Amino acid sequence: GLAQVVVVLAAFGFSVAIEFLQTFFPPREVSPSDIFAETTGGILGVLLWLAAGNRLTRWADAIVAPAAKANRFRPLLQLYVAGIFIYGLLPLDLTLSATEVFRKWRDGRVVLMPFSFDQGGIALTAYNVLSDLGMWIPVGFLWRLGTSTRSAAIIAGITAIAAALEFFKLFVESRITDSTHILLAVLGGSVGVTLARFFRRPANPDEVAPA
Repeated sequence: GLAQVVVVLAAFGFSVAIEFLQTFFPPREVSPSDIFAETTGGILGVLLWLAAGNRLTRWADAIVAPAAKANRFRPLLQLYVAGIFIYGLLPLDLTLSATEVFRKWRDGRVVLMPFSFDQGGIALTAYNVLSDLGMWIPVGFLWRLGTSTRSAAIIAGITAIAAALEFFKLFVESRITDSTHILLAVLGGSVGVTLARFFRRPANPDEVAPA
């Protein structure tokens, strides 16, 4: 149908945009074969939807809908986290080459010691730290609102999400994998959780918000 055609055209347009962005990153090369592969992936996705889309949607609704009903902030939280991942992985100059990952390590772009990467001065470092903290505050805030999940579990979840993002950055050539981002995510998320306590209201007078 028309919707499937639009999706395939969107996949083609998105792949062209990705290749165009790679012209601003000298290590990357614009390749027509990449556009073909990415568009083919879009076509396969459409075929998968036609074959099993309705069944997959019902299965996902059965899992997500009860939780979303219990916590009206969950969809917004999920959308926000997805935005963090998209921002963190752009410009999507991806590689699965172990050689490229090793080259990143050799060039010092895989940083295991927090705050050991030279970001180019105090002002730039302060900006990066504060922007990272600020980016993760809404995650803790939205996660804590409307849920009875304990604060420690939320912080553990934020740690896992931030660690996963840094892991995926290993395969984005122009991105730096830095443990500092995980630490700042935990701190920012903790601030968000703390702020949410001033806005969260118990579901009934006898409910006591967990620590």
